[in-house]
Amino acid sequence: METPILRNKPTFRTLPHINSYPSMSITTTTESDNKPKINKFTSLNFLPVGDDFEFEQIDEEYMDSTRGPSEILEHLYIGSEEHASCISHLEENNITNVLNVAKGCKNYFKGDFKYHNLPVLDVCEEDISVIFEEAIEIIEKVRLDSGKILVHCNAGISRSATVCAAYLMKSQGISMDDALKIIKDKRRCIAPNFGFMLKLMKFQDTLTQD
Repeated sequence: METPILRNKPTFRTLPHINSYPSMSITTTTESDNKPKINKFTSLNFLPVGDDFEFEQIDEEYMDSTRGPSEILEHLYIGSEEHASCISHLEENNITNVLNVAKGCKNYFKGDFKYHNLPVLDVCEEDISVIFEEAIEIIEKVRLDSGKILVHCNAGISRSATVCAAYLMKSQGISMDDALKIIKDKRRCIAPNFGFMLKLMKFQDTLTQD
């Protein structure tokens, strides 16, 4: 029987930078005998900034209609409602499960895929962290069952990216920054809202304290 990759006490490691991102951090660090030195307050490089984000978002939304969802891991894909509503995109990527984290997005093909709904609003005041553990369990079960899951919201930019980042942080034992860099390399328009970034920071603190 395959051993789950989830760990209660992940050891954080630093991955090589996939791309070069301008620094926008105000950083302090913590260090102990048993824990690596990590950022206490992490960079906010993934928030939407000016015209660059606007052009990337428009380009990504246009491309969503012509290409499939983005593969983050062999079993984990991220995308938009456009992807979730196109059965050819799902079938071409051998998707078996769909995790819908948006309010107002329907489940389009209930007879063909297993759906999971954890709806949240894409507003800073929403506590998206309340769905982290359940979402992680859903994604991990799909992996253990040798399936593939699409995590989507409306645009595939904020909510779905936040959930995928939380999964990578816990399952791979990596920091928030590294998780977001991995996802951004696959889908460059991602930009969790400010409130979601703060929740990911708190989640990182929880993982390193357990």
